[in-house]
Amino acid sequence: MADLRIVLLSVVILFAVNSQAMLEIQKHFEFEDVLGDLQDNMWVWRSEASDLKTLRLEDETGVYTVNLNICVQPYNSTMNITLYIDDIRYSNDGPSDTVIVDFDGINIANFTTIEKWRSGHEWNVFRNSGNVGPALNLLPGQYVLQISVLTDQWGVELDRIRVNLENQDPMENVFCGASLSST
Repeated sequence: MADLRIVLLSVVILFAVNSQAMLEIQKHFEFEDVLGDLQDNMWVWRSEASDLKTLRLEDETGVYTVNLNICVQPYNSTMNITLYIDDIRYSNDGPSDTVIVDFDGINIANFTTIEKWRSGHEWNVFRNSGNVGPALNLLPGQYVLQISVLTDQWGVELDRIRVNLENQDPMENVFCGASLSST
């Protein structure tokens, strides 16, 4: 009986040591949190939004960019961090719009929003992009995730972005700064 306990304890310890590499966490960022005091006119109340507000971008020429600073620190220092964008939640009422996603200045994905025309009633209906772009293998450090849009005259509303990370230290902030810039 004692031998069985030692074997089981050894298996549990071995599993615990090997499972460190499999640590996966999920984090999200509310897009309206990029707004500074002078940009208050760009968020909208929405009862179905994840934090009851959205960032509304009316941008026919690609002027605005959401800049999210991403800070990664490995849980297991012998391995890199894997990051992937699990979802971007948005709403749209009118023609489809294009969402452009860059990572450290390199385009990693674009997606097109769903076209729906309901005279303003679609703004409180939120849709999910699903996975956006490839999985990124990252060294420890700080990176910039940039989201920009090309819209019709009515724009698109961005609610939140959700990322999954493998081997990220769960005690470290993943989103370590944000801003909305215009060119």
